[in-house]
Amino acid sequence: CSCEFLSFTQQQPALAQVLVDWPDSYLCDSPSHVRGQRVLDVRLSASECHRVALVSGVCCALFLLILLTGGLCHRFHGVWYLKMMWAWLQAKRKPRKAPCRDICYDAFVSYSERDSHWVENLMVQ
Repeated sequence: CSCEFLSFTQQQPALAQVLVDWPDSYLCDSPSHVRGQRVLDVRLSASECHRVALVSGVCCALFLLILLTGGLCHRFHGVWYLKMMWAWLQAKRKPRKAPCRDICYDAFVSYSERDSHWVENLMVQ
């Protein structure tokens, strides 16, 4: 029971005059979900009969969706936002490391002569 055969039998009203025991003796063998049904009673869906057109339509729609998404990402700087979101998630996920106490800092401290004793004794080690 191919789509072409079913279309042919539905368009020929005088098959009973040409075929013996039409339609009772004519049963479908494939596809499996219509096996054993009379040819006259079988109706295949449009997706079964036009599979190439359906797959082509889905592929075209998917391509257009990807193209539209890419255009919108470019227009609204989506890549930058994705990178910033990734950096934010990484910063949120990783715990802050405690600063090491053995680190020695090099700094310039501006102080007056009156504070020199405090700076030299407490800040400089």
